[in-house]
Amino acid sequence: MKKLFFGKAKSKIRNAYLVEWRFFKSNLWFWFKLSIIILFVSVVFFSLLFSYHRDMTEIIRKRADTFIMKWNPGQPESDHLKTVIGFFVHNVRVFFLQILSGLIPFLFLPMLFVIISSFGLAIFLVAAKLAGVSVLGAYFLGIFPHGIFEEIGGCYSASLGIFLCIESSKKMIHKWRGNSVPFLTIGKQICRSCILIIIPLYAIAAIVEGLITPLLVRTLGKTVFPF
Repeated sequence: MKKLFFGKAKSKIRNAYLVEWRFFKSNLWFWFKLSIIILFVSVVFFSLLFSYHRDMTEIIRKRADTFIMKWNPGQPESDHLKTVIGFFVHNVRVFFLQILSGLIPFLFLPMLFVIISSFGLAIFLVAAKLAGVSVLGAYFLGIFPHGIFEEIGGCYSASLGIFLCIESSKKMIHKWRGNSVPFLTIGKQICRSCILIIIPLYAIAAIVEGLITPLLVRTLGKTVFPF
């Protein structure tokens, strides 16, 4: 009986992910790729801008240690747990804002969140450079372990938001209204994507950022960070 229950549960989960994969390939794949490209280009653009803009460079230089060292190695484990919850809640809040922004037709506002994310990454990289530390070392130690999950989740969220924006835009144009997906169907799809993809990615990112990244900084940070 127990084996039968787990067998059915496993089959339902597999089918749910297959449905999600088909939806992703047909509706989100292009926007997901575009989100990644925009993220990369924006990071490069803002990094160059901050490096050559005298006022921004001076601001970042004065607070370089603050921008780089977000984690206090002396925190007790209880504080790390609160940090994990805080990171997770923040990411989920951003996800809902991306989705809500997709309700506004024609403006493709969910992509704005990708650009905002690149802004923070660029500040980190420039701060590392101004502090005289290894930029690649600081990135792979302090950002990459959790950022890979967080940015994939962010780009997936942006893709869902753009999908919603496109369908909202169709409903504003009479000749396209008949081909638009009903909001109820979109809502169910977004909930499924949230449960199967977004929540797990953001949960992993929060755990890594709140627990594993500080451990990496404590154990390996002396080879990268001078403070």
